Amino acid sequence: MGKALSVVLAACLLAGCGGPSAYQRVFKNSENRNAKTYPTVFDTCWLAVTRAALGLNFGLDQQDKDKGFLQASRHFREGKRTTSLTLKASLQPEGNQQTTVYLNATQTSEKVFARSHRRFFLWLIPLPGGGGVTASRIAEGEDTLEDEKFYQAFFDAIGKELYTLEKARVAE
Repeated sequence: MGKALSVVLAACLLAGCGGPSAYQRVFKNSENRNAKTYPTVFDTCWLAVTRAALGLNFGLDQQDKDKGFLQASRHFREGKRTTSLTLKASLQPEGNQQTTVYLNATQTSEKVFARSHRRFFLWLIPLPGGGGVTASRIAEGEDTLEDEKFYQAFFDAIGKELYTLEKARVAE
């Protein structure tokens, strides 16, 4: 019986070691869904990325044009649950007339729990004094967004803004 238990425990340990580690998953996926190069100068692309984020109802949290970094977020409330979407964009100039935009989005879910401090007599009649409610937020999870459609929609919004900016420049 002791030998059988040892074999089962060893099999369980080996089964837990079978999955790829985080760094292996990073290099396993060779597709680059979250980067796109636009045929425009850095300043115009920066303005287009900013306008696209604002147009999609993201709030601008951090901006550093000199470093080409932008962080924007959008929050969705569904009952007691809040989902936050944080987008980080990095713009890298590629020569004279090209700029590559790298996007990375994370999704965080939080739930609000409320605890009442109200006192009751025989669990039926509320007593005066005391009371109040304490609310706390509990983070339920954070995931990196890997949805190709999300990134493509954002790149399409940037492309539309670039088209609008180019049309305005030509009209001047």
